[in-house]
Amino acid sequence: MMRYRQNKKNKFYISQTSKINIIIIAIIFILTFLITTRFILKERKTQVIAAENYLVEITDHNTAMVRTIFENYVNILRALTVYLEYIDDFNSPEILGYFEKTAETFGFERISIDFPNENAQATDGVMLGIADYKKLNGVQISITNTTDKVDDGTPIVRIKVPLYRNGLPIAVLSCSIKTYYLSDVVKAHIINNDEYFSIIDGNGRYVVSHFAEGFASNLNFFDSLDTLIYSKGFSKELIEKAFADYKRGHTEYALNGEIRYGYYAPVGINDWFILTVIPKYIVDTNVNRFIASSLVLSLQIALMFFCIALLIYFNQKRMRAITELNERCFRILAENTGKTVLEWNYVEREMYFSNFKNTYGEKAFAIKSDLPKIVINFDGVHPDDCEMFEKMLYSIIAGQSIENKRFRLLSDDESYQYHLLSSVVVCDSKGKPYKSIGFLENIDTQVRKEEVLRLKANIDQLTGFYNKSATEANISEILASSENKTIHALLCIDLDNFKSINDEFGHLYGDNVLKELATEIKILFRKSDILGRFGGDEFAIFVPDIPSIEFIKKKASDLVKCLNKTYYNGDNAVTVSASVGIAISPTDGNTYKELYKKADEASYKVKTSGKKAYSFAI
Repeated sequence: MMRYRQNKKNKFYISQTSKINIIIIAIIFILTFLITTRFILKERKTQVIAAENYLVEITDHNTAMVRTIFENYVNILRALTVYLEYIDDFNSPEILGYFEKTAETFGFERISIDFPNENAQATDGVMLGIADYKKLNGVQISITNTTDKVDDGTPIVRIKVPLYRNGLPIAVLSCSIKTYYLSDVVKAHIINNDEYFSIIDGNGRYVVSHFAEGFASNLNFFDSLDTLIYSKGFSKELIEKAFADYKRGHTEYALNGEIRYGYYAPVGINDWFILTVIPKYIVDTNVNRFIASSLVLSLQIALMFFCIALLIYFNQKRMRAITELNERCFRILAENTGKTVLEWNYVEREMYFSNFKNTYGEKAFAIKSDLPKIVINFDGVHPDDCEMFEKMLYSIIAGQSIENKRFRLLSDDESYQYHLLSSVVVCDSKGKPYKSIGFLENIDTQVRKEEVLRLKANIDQLTGFYNKSATEANISEILASSENKTIHALLCIDLDNFKSINDEFGHLYGDNVLKELATEIKILFRKSDILGRFGGDEFAIFVPDIPSIEFIKKKASDLVKCLNKTYYNGDNAVTVSASVGIAISPTDGNTYKELYKKADEASYKVKTSGKKAYSFAI
């Protein structure tokens, strides 16, 4: 009897314990579900905000790039006006040929000179009526909306710059660009992953377009808005009001059952707006991936509590720390997909590369941990970058994060390409480095494009010298950082009789003469010297850190000799020489303007005293 009751009692006890365990497990499931649900909702909201911020960032980047593209076009026209200021016959074959080549090079439909008599001479020989010449009223730049069209009916954008002579406007130089060509140029330079973009004027006409579904170039933008179904708090009227007030904003709408996010902002040109659209599924992809990971993690937690509750109790601190570290590493990796991942394990002292050989082959670089020494192979690193690269890797090994370090690696085609490396150090609960996660990205195409734009903005296309603004900036930078005892020299060169070359032989021949003389100058001076052309027949050369005055005298004497040349055209001969003025820093000044004024005065003195010589500033 006693034994039976004891068994019965034990059975009852086990049943009660099971119920308690079930209740505990149920509570854990409920809490886990609630926490996970709350976290998922919060993460979804965060992803939506991140998408809006992404649109703002992309739109601002694209807006800046569009302005840069048009500034480059304006700079091209400005450079042409400087060249044309000294031209008397705009209808000469040389000038028209030069215009045609320029238009072909930069994708212009035509280049025209608009005269006050309301006529224009265009590169294609078409005479156009120009009714808005007198409307400039002193405005330096005019960029039209897409109301103009060429003969085939294609909309164009026209950019106009006044042409001056003796300080007075005599005509307007303009270029016409077809909108579809302009769209290709813009799309080649702006960020364009999964988003769509358009540039629209205040009347709803498309200037540049990369269309999302629901918008088409043959429809007015504001008419297209009627076909959209807007989310709560958004409407067509809000967009129209923002365009009218020239303010930025965002919208959310559905088209064919698909929700999209849009952001629009003024471009800063005329009344143009840029619109960027991104599909909602891109945001949902990240959220759904996170939801799946969260549900799997929730199930793992519940099963661990059910199967090994006591083990979790004694080991939960250690396991939680490891889980958090792995999650942090996973998030970092997930946010940077598409790049080569470098992972340094501080405990095992090993570096792992994901898909490195497939991307870069065996030649790039390798790291071998041979305790206590670490050997680095630099065979695939550009020689000029090896020292920086070694310091960067040892910084990672020492537990330091790296941000946007740029260097060149050898690619499979035996050329060096630019790459960008950033890394983040993940520490454990005690603050000790656990892993360093790095991301290697090929940015060679981006760097090359930036270099081309920089050269176009700063380099004189005829001689390869710096233009006037770039020359002044480079010289000013050296003077600002120069020590007081360092001696520099600025040479101003004015070519004598060069106008006769153009008059006798033509401007194309004159351009070849300038190229030849520029080559002579390059041979004579050092790579560290700054060579600049100020337009026409004027040059400036800055020679930093000269060892003595005798050194610059020798350079000036050689310069005068090598620029003294005679050119022939049948029985006619023209001799070109140089009048050189020299200013010394710090004796004649410590700023670019002071030195240039003194050197220019000295050059003028030589020119009025016989030419073909050099003189120091007084």
